[in-house]
Amino acid sequence: MTLGGTVQELKQRMTYREALQWFAYRAKHGGVGASRVTYLLGCLATMTNNAAGGKAELHDFLPGLPGREVNADQFMDYISAHWGGNG
Repeated sequence: MTLGGTVQELKQRMTYREALQWFAYRAKHGGVGASRVTYLLGCLATMTNNAAGGKAELHDFLPGLPGREVNADQFMDYISAHWGGNG
């Protein structure tokens, strides 16, 4: 897990509660692996296309994605089921 500092630095600026929240997030979603990066790049490509006047949807950049309305949790569940994990 990368939280942007050494353990000592994080102990100085992060509360125990924040650390528990990060651990829970990691347990649920895994690290920022290839599948999550793929999803985020698909979102970025969709937003860039739309900002330039295009009509693209997330599906256009992630073929095979189930359903037209999908959020990050649904995508990660799909990746885990089909490609065996978050990375």
